[in-house]
Amino acid sequence: QRQMCIETDHEVRKLLEEMLEGESFEILTKVEQRQVLKVLKQNPNIGLRQLARITGISLGIIHRL
Repeated sequence: QRQMCIETDHEVRKLLEEMLEGESFEILTKVEQRQVLKVLKQNPNIGLRQLARITGISLGIIHRL
């Protein structure tokens, strides 16, 4: 049985903070937000719903990236 290693919200927030070097996700342009989300979305340990919850971006938009 394969065990999935899901990141906690706190860990994802920390990762996001490191990626943005202290900048706030909310002040990024839409294009920059999408670029960041695309990178995070590639991580198999981070769920799409989790990304939506943490970033405030709707799940539908994250699905379409």
